[in-house]
Amino acid sequence: MYNIQQLQKETIDILKASSVLVQRVKRFLEAKQQQHYQEMLLQETRKMTNAEVFLPMIAPMNAGKSTVINAIIGTRLLPSHNQGMTTLPTEIELCQDAEMPTLILTEATQNVFQTLVDNLKTFIATKGTTWIDEQIEEYSYLTPLVLAIQEGEWDHLLNEMDGQQRILAFLEGMNHIIRLCILMGIDVSAILNLQDYPRIIAPFKPFSQLSLTKSIGKLVLIDAPGANEGHTNPQIAAVLEEILYHVMARQLALGSLIITLVDFTDPNSAEALKIMQAVVNMASERGADNVYVLY
Repeated sequence: MYNIQQLQKETIDILKASSVLVQRVKRFLEAKQQQHYQEMLLQETRKMTNAEVFLPMIAPMNAGKSTVINAIIGTRLLPSHNQGMTTLPTEIELCQDAEMPTLILTEATQNVFQTLVDNLKTFIATKGTTWIDEQIEEYSYLTPLVLAIQEGEWDHLLNEMDGQQRILAFLEGMNHIIRLCILMGIDVSAILNLQDYPRIIAPFKPFSQLSLTKSIGKLVLIDAPGANEGHTNPQIAAVLEEILYHVMARQLALGSLIITLVDFTDPNSAEALKIMQAVVNMASERGADNVYVLY
């Protein structure tokens, strides 16, 4: 009789063999098509190796993604803002054994954001805070971040931190750093190449009520950016749209199930239709049974 571990191993072997086959027939495939298959197989191999089930949640700006995930977790760990917050996906791993929430950054993610912070600090020193304040006058919520960067509070990013308030403040700062870079004309395209995103290990006691003798696998929620985060400012929107749509599509491809929040007060907005089309495209590849609409 098969057990879970044996099925896991055999599935990983099949995925690796499939990747080799794609490599062998690459001359019959377009370069973009081959890359798509290889990335998909790599993602599935990684998910199976780590026994992870991903549930990305997507929606237009201010539809309540972060609020819904906070409600599922049972505590507020994801920041929100009336002008949109999520510019970087955040993974939330639900864990029955965790005593307190912990945020983890990989070295690659640290390096990308440390470079953004260093570029911002140099830019602020060159232009001066008076000039910066004039440029962000409509975005006064960014002023404390400018001062914090100038004073060196973001000079050394940690790869791990715990506690609700520390995590909230840090995630809010990371998302604001992206917006500030865009307003100042600083390149943020390195975000496109990130393979790992900030991950919160969140206590989730309902798992303990299932009376499992041993937990197998991980359930990971993803707070994914919508394609129109920051659309209230044309300058931000012009830069963010391509980046966020690309990131959103990657999160959809990663998902084992997809949760979409629909705002029925404006279901036919351009942003909502764009997101729904992305979901439809993914459903055609993965099967409609993998898509759930939450409203």
